[in-house]
Amino acid sequence: MADWPPGPDEPTEIYRPVSGPGSGGYAGPPTQAMPATGRPGGPGGPVGGDPVGGGAGPPRPNPWIIGLLALVAVLAIAIIVLLVVGRGGTKGSSAAGPSTPTSSTSSTSSTTNTTVVLTLPTLPTTTSTTPPTTAVVAPPGNRAPTAAEEQQILHDANPGPNAQIDQIRIANSDPTWSLIHVSPTAGHAQDFQAAYKILELSGGSWVQVSAGTAQVSCSANIPPNIVADFANILGTCGSGQ
Repeated sequence: MADWPPGPDEPTEIYRPVSGPGSGGYAGPPTQAMPATGRPGGPGGPVGGDPVGGGAGPPRPNPWIIGLLALVAVLAIAIIVLLVVGRGGTKGSSAAGPSTPTSSTSSTSSTTNTTVVLTLPTLPTTTSTTPPTTAVVAPPGNRAPTAAEEQQILHDANPGPNAQIDQIRIANSDPTWSLIHVSPTAGHAQDFQAAYKILELSGGSWVQVSAGTAQVSCSANIPPNIVADFANILGTCGSGQ
């Protein structure tokens, strides 16, 4: 048997009375009465209504309002966290010690250039009485050769058999120039004619530059000073001598 009275959430079972022998009993399937709390239809409400309460029930909340409230709550929590973290950082800075303000001073340095003039004592001046050295230029002319010059000229300008060198002169202005006279030996006057030759010492040997019986010094290879040195023997160029 069920407990009696029934609980607030349990349905009440009512049995129909049965007539006949042993009257006073109940038979037949129970019929469900309205719950004490009005379930399932609620007090005064139709059967099959809202399980909780009677009628249409309370209105449902708007989901947009719920979302807005959640967003406000999240923002409030974020602001609180930032404030807590900021205060913690400020306390950490305060614990590290008071900050000393640093001032930057800009200084401009000016450089002054000072010129020191040193006055040296005047040194005594000496007057030189030695006359300046001037190069002595030999006057135009010629000279006799030295023994070494004569020996080398006879060797380098050997005229060959039946001829001989009977005159050698060295230019005064340049000792690397010489004049020789070549003539035939006795009995060979008819072999060749006597002539003059101008030689130049080049590369360690006396080399013939010009030769002939007249106008020997008119060669373009002979410098003017050499022409002047031998002018007393050969005459000037163009004189026909």
